[in-house]
Amino acid sequence: MNPYMIMKIKNQEQLNGSKKQYEEIRNRKFPYDSSNEMAKTLKAEDWGSLDEVIKMSIMMRKANSKKEAKTILFELRNKGYLKNSQNSKIKPTLSRQAIKKLSNGDLTIAVNIDQLFKHAIKPWEFELNPDKDNSDIEDRYYMFAPINKNGKLFPVKITILKHNDDEKGTRLYSGEIIEYELDKKNQAAGLHRGDINIQSLPARQPV
Repeated sequence: MNPYMIMKIKNQEQLNGSKKQYEEIRNRKFPYDSSNEMAKTLKAEDWGSLDEVIKMSIMMRKANSKKEAKTILFELRNKGYLKNSQNSKIKPTLSRQAIKKLSNGDLTIAVNIDQLFKHAIKPWEFELNPDKDNSDIEDRYYMFAPINKNGKLFPVKITILKHNDDEKGTRLYSGEIIEYELDKKNQAAGLHRGDINIQSLPARQPV
C-alpha cells in the first residue's frame, strides 16, 4: 500500500487493525534518493478539490529572462521568510545560492516559488544523503506543489535545508518539476470543462 495513503487514512480499522503498521509508516524516514519516485504516487486531490488545485496550479508571474527572474527573487528575499498555508513551523528564506540555482532552472518555478511553497505539502520524511557532508545540515525537507504546464498538472519538488547554524536557519534550496502527470484522466476533464470560470481566477500578481 502506498505509504502516503496509509498516512491519510483516518479510520484505523481500514488498516485491518494494524496500528503498529500505521505508526511505522508515519514515523519512517525514506531513502534520500526516493523522493522523485514517491512524488509519482501523489494525486491532485492531495492538495484539495479539483477546482482548488487547478486555481493554485496556475502561476501568477512570468519572467522572460534570468535577469528578470533574479530581480523578482531578490524582491521576494527582501520580504523575509516564505509562508506555507499548512505548516507554520517551516519558514525558509531565500539565500543567494538558492536565487542563483532557481534562476538557472525553470523560470516559471523560480518567480512563483513563494506561491508554490505556500501550497506545498510534506507527505514524507527523508533521510540525509550519507555520501555527503551533513555536518551543517540538521534536516532536509522535500515538499510538493502542483503546477499547470500547458493544461497538464505536474508536481514541483521543493527542497528545504534546515541548518545547524541558527544564523543560517532554514533555507529554500531548489525547486524542480517532476515529469509525472497528476491524475491524467480526472484533470483533463477538470482543466478544460466549461464550469470553471477563468475570469474568476486572480490576476497575475506583482511581487
